[in-house]
Amino acid sequence: MNAQTLTLQMSIIVEPDDNGSFHAYCPAFTEVHVCGATEPEAMKHVEDALVVHLQSLVRHGEPLPCCNMKNEPVSGGRPALRSAVFQFL
Repeated sequence: MNAQTLTLQMSIIVEPDDNGSFHAYCPAFTEVHVCGATEPEAMKHVEDALVVHLQSLVRHGEPLPCCNMKNEPVSGGRPALRSAVFQFL
């Protein structure tokens, strides 16, 4: 079996929760939601969760969703979207 590299770029939204932590998710993958004590921690958690989810989709021959990248602000006017590039074999 030949290994192939898959590189995807998608939008990730990180926003503050009411309890002082942060909620992160990718609109293209509605089933993946994570939290973290800080923005960087939430971003790391969502990246890890998306890699596992994407690997599962590829392994099982499931289609990858189409991704729409929009720039939507969160409360306080800060940009909500982070761009993440995933590369795995």
